[in-house]
Amino acid sequence: MKLYEYEGKEIFKLVGIPVPRGVVTDKPIKWDGKAIVKSQILEGGRGKKGLVRVTEDVYNTILELQKLGVSKFRAIQGSIAISICFYRMKVT
Repeated sequence: MKLYEYEGKEIFKLVGIPVPRGVVTDKPIKWDGKAIVKSQILEGGRGKKGLVRVTEDVYNTILELQKLGVSKFRAIQGSIAISICFYRMKVT
């Protein structure tokens, strides 16, 4: 079974596993504050491909990623430390 990340998060919520708040969108959105914009694609290595970005300008970040051919995004609000821990992303 192949699931997008946001689909897996919906299943987690159904069984009571806590997940960070966020929104799924296919258009640029206005967002206040820092966020992590994660491209939703059915393959691994998004971080290495530059498809996961920490930004304070969500609107323009989504526009940039759309130019790369990505059509669906998940924006997550919160501190970077919580998201890094939850997603087990390695930051260098």
